[in-house]
Amino acid sequence: MNDTTLDATRPEAGLTLSHQLAKHAVTIPYEAIPKPALESAKLFMLDTLAVAWAGSDAPGVREALALLVDEGGRADATVWSGGERLPAMAAAFANSMAASALDYDSIGRTASMHVNIAVLPAALAVAERERASGQDFLAALTIGADLMYRIGKAAKKPNRGFHYTGAFGGFGAAASAARLLRLDATSAGHALGIAFMQASGTQQANIDPSLSKRMLSAFAARAGVNAALLAQRGITAPKEVFEVPGG
Repeated sequence: MNDTTLDATRPEAGLTLSHQLAKHAVTIPYEAIPKPALESAKLFMLDTLAVAWAGSDAPGVREALALLVDEGGRADATVWSGGERLPAMAAAFANSMAASALDYDSIGRTASMHVNIAVLPAALAVAERERASGQDFLAALTIGADLMYRIGKAAKKPNRGFHYTGAFGGFGAAASAARLLRLDATSAGHALGIAFMQASGTQQANIDPSLSKRMLSAFAARAGVNAALLAQRGITAPKEVFEVPGG
């Protein structure tokens, strides 16, 4: 992403920062999203689809996909490279891992993380599951990517061993999924909270190279979809995600 993104929301009385962000994510109209942000989202989507296609045959990707296919489940969404149909969480995982595999994907200009390989797989999987319109999908993708980028840009440096794509990707994925599921602001806030419960990611996979490095964004993409689906079922979570000592 670049800095041509959405206007920050003003603080609102009675709402935590986390729930203000959630409300923004699910209520801002498509028409209010700046056109440069939408155009950037389209460009990064094309880039991410291309690198995912190239990475679909990389070691580890095929094996992980085989496991997901063996497990089966609802045919919610498509695996980009081979056309297999999987539950939304599984499709998001598989597509994100393929997009991450070769490390040719985009990286934030002022936030050291890979936004689109976490948010796009989640957004596209849920959009397909819900049969969302192209406009609704693009809005959700743009908003989720923007949220993840801003969190990463605001994070303290140095990262002290955290892998920011893995740690923050679930929030962007959850925001996109919440919008596509048409959650209200309260439920969307819980989706961010549930994503918070799953947030993880370590640079150790770079220090001690292994195929699991390719899964960091995939865990985040899956966590975001999972968080939104659980919030849709009424699961609650901490209302303060970013502003508390444990956040």
